[in-house]
Amino acid sequence: MSIGRKNKNKWVKVSSIIALVLVVVAVAGYLKTKTAKKENDSTYFQKDITRFCINNYCLEKKDIWKIIVDSKEIPASEEMATSYASKFSGIKMNDLISENKDKFADLGFGEQKTILEVSGKKMEIGKITSTYDGTYIKEVDGGKVYKIGEIVDVNLIKDINFWEVKNVTNLPIYQIKKINVTYGVIKKEAAPVDGKWKNDSLINKLAMITTTKYLENFKPSDDIAYEFDIEIDGQENKKIYLGKYWVSTDKKYYFEISKADFQTLTSDIK
Repeated sequence: MSIGRKNKNKWVKVSSIIALVLVVVAVAGYLKTKTAKKENDSTYFQKDITRFCINNYCLEKKDIWKIIVDSKEIPASEEMATSYASKFSGIKMNDLISENKDKFADLGFGEQKTILEVSGKKMEIGKITSTYDGTYIKEVDGGKVYKIGEIVDVNLIKDINFWEVKNVTNLPIYQIKKINVTYGVIKKEAAPVDGKWKNDSLINKLAMITTTKYLENFKPSDDIAYEFDIEIDGQENKKIYLGKYWVSTDKKYYFEISKADFQTLTSDIK
């Protein structure tokens, strides 16, 4: 075999080895990138959140969502708690904004901290973006700030009043088919005629009964209370129990209502 052919074969072997090494490096890089991307795309908290804490109080889903503060349990707004639990469960740290700690204060991370905790994992929440398309977050004591695509206003969520029940009922008014009312021995019923109710004020108020506050440790003293059994198209019947300036939907949790609302709800029944 000639020297030229030997050199050529040697070069082919070297080229093959180099090509193989490049392929291995490329595959390793791809797998590393894919793994990193998968980690970044995973959510920070677990999928189904039934308890989360903000600074010095928590919200927890028991029989209902409750605010837990100083060993007290207060009914929370189901709508608000469920909505934010869903927001928090979808948080991902994959949109890096800054690693410059000198800019952290401008992004909402100063001395006054808003800490979100879920199952022992903590996160600090910063400002809403200037374009209102998300919120800045970072790990507690972390050196990286990320953006999430959810609006989370720290001025709202750190105020415990934000989570309290504001509306005892929130019924689909156009789906209410019939109302049965019991007051002592008095029984009445109402239904729309040709799509119109005789007393629109009553229906509007039943659909959205607002409360002035939660009545902690309250036990009704009324011997006779009003019981509304509301038939709703496509849903289970809704029960509402009403006494003088209080209301309940389960005879377990009671809320104060205004005198005006009480009169609106009872004026046609007595």
